[in-house]
Amino acid sequence: LHNHPGMRGMLKVLYGRVRLNSYSAPNANRALVFGERLSAIYQAPSTVSAVDPASLIDPDNTNVHEIHALEDAAFLDVLTPPYDTDAGRPCAYFRDITKAEDLRSGTQRLLEVIPSPPDFWTEPMPYQGLPRGTSSWNPFRS
Repeated sequence: LHNHPGMRGMLKVLYGRVRLNSYSAPNANRALVFGERLSAIYQAPSTVSAVDPASLIDPDNTNVHEIHALEDAAFLDVLTPPYDTDAGRPCAYFRDITKAEDLRSGTQRLLEVIPSPPDFWTEPMPYQGLPRGTSSWNPFRS
């Protein structure tokens, strides 16, 4: 369970199926410290496959989520602006510490910031495509 502070994003499943558990936590759009607790609204979980449209996140809605592969799967995750600790956009990890087992969409939950899982890592890649604002590119022109 992790956040996307101040980011917009798109997650597109390329093959397989994944389950998305999402929370809306506008107060997670900043640097957080271990042990800090945040209020969040649980969103209805969804199962997404390659035939489904991309799932979207924004700074206030579904900005905290977890992704579980239901079978062999791959997905593309595009975020903007990127994670940047120096700019106040580090990734934080959470656990849901709410006592109530009620996981209906729209229920209030309490999340606690935890250390990054030791078996999880990401590899950021710089954008190396066309300059921003380029509108005359045509992949079919020789």
